[in-house]
Amino acid sequence: KTIIMENNKVQIRKKISSRCQTIESKHYRELVKLGMTIRKHRKIYKKSGEEFGKELGITRQKLQNLEEGIPNIPLYDYLKALDLLGLEYEIKITQKE
Repeated sequence: KTIIMENNKVQIRKKISSRCQTIESKHYRELVKLGMTIRKHRKIYKKSGEEFGKELGITRQKLQNLEEGIPNIPLYDYLKALDLLGLEYEIKITQKE
């Protein structure tokens, strides 16, 4: 994948929905951090990408995109992956001032 950053936006050059190809850099960083956490713990549990993808009900390629933080992956897949790894993700919602 090729990533181009400009004006606080990230342009992702990968075959994904055009709607997902340009996102805010702060959101991209959060997706990458979440994906890296999932990959790290998957490896701690010694699960292959293929094996873990089957447990999630997704392809190995979709799991790879999830772990890279590509923004076309449903939130449900992230939450299910965290659950299978015994992890919790806390979302804090606050009003911008």
